[in-house]
Amino acid sequence: MSWIAACSDEVLAAAASKGLVLRAAKDVEAGRVEGSQVEGQTVTLGASLAASRCTCPAVGLCRHILAVVIQERGRAGQEAQEAGEPEALPDLEELRAFAGADWAEAVELARKGGVLAGQTVMLAPGDSVTFPRGRPLKEAVHKGPRRARLAIVAAGLVRAGHPLPEAAEVAPEPLVTLSMLDAVQEALAAATLALAAGNLALARDRLFTMALAARIEATPRLASDLRSLAARLDPDAMRQAGFTPTEALAALARAHALAEALRRFPDDPALTGTLSRRFTGQGPREMGFVGVETWRNASGARGVSFYLVDLGSGQVHQATDARGAGGEPGFSPETALRQTLWGLGDGLGLMGKRLHFPDAALAPDGGLALSQRAELRGGLAPEALSPLSDWSGLGALLRAGRGAGLRRRAGPIAVLLAPKHCETPAFDPFSQETHMAVSDGAHGLDLTLPQGLNGQESRIAAVLVALESATRGRLLSVWIKGHAAPFAMGHQPLPILAGWRALLTRVLRPVVAPPEADRGIALLAGRATERALVQLSAPGTEFSPDLVAEAEARGLALAARLMRACDGGTGPALRLVAALETLGELD
Repeated sequence: MSWIAACSDEVLAAAASKGLVLRAAKDVEAGRVEGSQVEGQTVTLGASLAASRCTCPAVGLCRHILAVVIQERGRAGQEAQEAGEPEALPDLEELRAFAGADWAEAVELARKGGVLAGQTVMLAPGDSVTFPRGRPLKEAVHKGPRRARLAIVAAGLVRAGHPLPEAAEVAPEPLVTLSMLDAVQEALAAATLALAAGNLALARDRLFTMALAARIEATPRLASDLRSLAARLDPDAMRQAGFTPTEALAALARAHALAEALRRFPDDPALTGTLSRRFTGQGPREMGFVGVETWRNASGARGVSFYLVDLGSGQVHQATDARGAGGEPGFSPETALRQTLWGLGDGLGLMGKRLHFPDAALAPDGGLALSQRAELRGGLAPEALSPLSDWSGLGALLRAGRGAGLRRRAGPIAVLLAPKHCETPAFDPFSQETHMAVSDGAHGLDLTLPQGLNGQESRIAAVLVALESATRGRLLSVWIKGHAAPFAMGHQPLPILAGWRALLTRVLRPVVAPPEADRGIALLAGRATERALVQLSAPGTEFSPDLVAEAEARGLALAARLMRACDGGTGPALRLVAALETLGELD
């Protein structure tokens, strides 16, 4: 059977996405496919689906390739024939030969079982493998954090229902090994000493080398932390206060504590991290499109995020199209921003629109799948979004959404707020950022703005904020009174007020400074972190007794004990700073 005949819709959806397959099928139905030509693009079918190419700028499988495959499959008239053919499942020897050195680990993975749905096998760790009928194992489509060959063999054993061997010939090597964690912690300790001595280049090189050596498929979170640290340990960033030495020490301590936790819980996904999300249908949902941003982080990942508010629960869901460090070099967040979402339009065009999802596909962390169907239900007023007007529970909201300690999910939490007072944005030449203080009348927030508000701070009805703490966040979008849709701050400039109106707005604007938050524990943690860095750079100096006494007075017995244990060595200092980072979450 040819590979084209074996490419059912299920196989195509696994290789690309369900939404892309639906768009390609519509192209075929509309008669846009003429031989190998689709809307001016030329498709060259190779020896397999993965080997096929198109002249369009898209990287990987595009809808033009899928459309030609669907056209050729239907023209051959083999789809109905395929459905009636008995399927030849691979035998044990074929699977063993394909597995090679992964055979023992694949057998153990197959013992955990899997769920068979059509041609797809869902494995317990979160992998999926789809088998084209009658095609070799190497053409199976794999998605998930495991190695492809390992997952394909394990899924093949589950799918064929073969009795598994009583014991694997070679015990599988654990993904998270003690030797790897030892090497990571040694590199972190060396980088800590280099930081204390002011040798940032040495610290950066040690961490970058270790990030390349770490087994990314086993600990993507730890490897990402190491890459991010290596990128941020830059003298220019330090001089511009983009990343202070105390922040660098805190980040080193967090990575060291994560490696220590992985020794005890090597299979905890909250600690190891994951490379892909699993989405499941959660029933019909009405959502409002309220924000969009492109981003790049220090570890090298980049992408675009779209924000929608569930009109029933008020929860903000995030749909993200992103690539990891070094993945798909041709991917651009700015280009992805203009992609058509759910067949309705691009992100900027959907701002302020009401969307209906017949069966919203959501991930456990609230992420919204881009490959699904939605319907446009008109415009959306800010009142329908029910933004929070009382901010007293933001700290609890953050802890509930992100978790705490080492199991805290990375990144901020998006929330829709209704501010009562907004100060005039001010540019900080030291950090090269624009900040704006906002308040609900009792609780204040310091927001970082991607660009100015053109004098319209007093006309804000609602803001979408990415909260980093209960007192600090990043402004994503803003709803200005009198406008039908919110503005994406990073991509849509606000209109400038007419002259006399702008002057009148500034004169009449009430200047109400938001109250200061109680930052006692955070201030204590910052002072203790600074002292630990000084002690590392000048061995023999004692830890301040005043700080120890203050920690005890606040009931922080663990922090006080770790302060006393600091003797100038990297281990005690890293343990103390990691504990102080966790305590800082209480503010």
